[in-house]
Amino acid sequence: RCGVPDKGISLRSSLEDRIKEIQLEFSPPRPLAPSPPRVLVAVGRLMDKASGGEIFISGRDGFYDDLITLAGGVNAYREETLRFPAISDEGLIRIDPDVILEMVPDLAGGDDMASLLGLWNTKSGVRAVQEGQVHILGEDYVVVPGPRFVDLLEDMAKIINSIEN
Repeated sequence: RCGVPDKGISLRSSLEDRIKEIQLEFSPPRPLAPSPPRVLVAVGRLMDKASGGEIFISGRDGFYDDLITLAGGVNAYREETLRFPAISDEGLIRIDPDVILEMVPDLAGGDDMASLLGLWNTKSGVRAVQEGQVHILGEDYVVVPGPRFVDLLEDMAKIINSIEN
């Protein structure tokens, strides 16, 4: 579509090769893990409460759900509703993920990350919080479903596969 078919074919091939490498490294069953880690991807929040307000998460139909699967996990949110539903603290406790990945593009720095982690730490009834498995991903590519999605996939695979289930 851009008038450079050779570059497009080369880029596609490169992306497919990187995906295959990730799958070879991270997708085989982990011998000590009874099941893949349950991963919740947070993509935004309403800041109307001291606790951090409602959190928008990735549903089963979309970009993040596919990446979670490719990275060796399973989406903790299994309902068939909206693509990005909002959940309350009670909903988060009910879902009880093993890993939480919050996507915050262009994160300003350490203070912002500490502030976000502090909001998560108030949710002590959640397994991922209790086990220190809340991760803030702050690069600009974390919310853009473009060619750099493979960078996000690599980040997610390293985090998901570093935990003990």
